[in-house]
Amino acid sequence: MTVMNIESIAPAVKKASPWLIVWSTVTFVCGILAIILPLTISFGIALVIGSLILAAGIGHLFFAFGTRSVGGFLWQILLSLLYAMAAIC
Repeated sequence: MTVMNIESIAPAVKKASPWLIVWSTVTFVCGILAIILPLTISFGIALVIGSLILAAGIGHLFFAFGTRSVGGFLWQILLSLLYAMAAIC
């Protein structure tokens, strides 16, 4: 059985990437803010998700012009419009 103490954890923490520690700190702060300001954070998350969906819709629109068949083109245009409506709503 391995006993964890501060001396056995220290090399693992020193070995960890500094970006991992920064990301952990940012996640912790965002979690605290989500507890303190739930409505504001939920609007921010909705905005980010909507932006990602809109970007996917724009990607489908560009991909539509690269398809070789009329059916594929119309399907990609339809998906693009559906993604745009979902992002706006």
